[in-house]
Amino acid sequence: MDLLILIPLGLAAGAITTFAGVGGGMMMTIVLAALVGPQAALAMVAPALLLGNLHRVVTHRGDVSRRVALVGVVGAAPGGLVGGLLAISLSDTALNVLLFVVIALALMREVGVFAWRPSARALFPITFVAGIVTGTSGGGGLVLGPALLAAGLRGATFVATSSAISLGVHTCRIFAYGMGGLVSVSTMTSSLVLALTIVIGNSLGKRARGKAGEELQTKVTYGVLLTGVALTILGLK
Repeated sequence: MDLLILIPLGLAAGAITTFAGVGGGMMMTIVLAALVGPQAALAMVAPALLLGNLHRVVTHRGDVSRRVALVGVVGAAPGGLVGGLLAISLSDTALNVLLFVVIALALMREVGVFAWRPSARALFPITFVAGIVTGTSGGGGLVLGPALLAAGLRGATFVATSSAISLGVHTCRIFAYGMGGLVSVSTMTSSLVLALTIVIGNSLGKRARGKAGEELQTKVTYGVLLTGVALTILGLK
């Protein structure tokens, strides 16, 4: 991939996620899917997200809820493997449909069409489903987030524990992608560029968030998700 594409994409993904709260990772996957196909996009994004989550876990290791993280990893990691194996077997059209469904559901949740509040006791099966969704579309946070909130996690504990669970998911889905021949020196190099620029984008988004009001942040969130829906629709044509 051309650095002129990867660098601004990674910067935007980090800044969007930090500023708007959602959408950066999904947007990055959708844009790359339009450029190189959904399978290659998933293979590029997964290692970058793995490194990003590793950084957050190391930085906030004291905030990780070990009990929730253990249950989450046991459920989500096998789900990531299953999702990764599905991703290498599904057609590009099917993967684009999954991307569209995930981003559309994220948009509907943000605008209040539905508010999913799962039981904390259902953490294991929910995280398994989150792993599958992550492996096939990269949008597992749509499922994992409400589950961790239901388990009582907030603030730094929420972020650190989510990152710890994501480590297991991304590791297993990268293994699955590798089995399918999707992981190569080229994809890993692109992932490293994305990982480095995402970290820089996180800092940019944090600075912008401190200066912006909640109304602007909400508008950016809606704009990102609407753009994602439009891009996935174009990808289906």
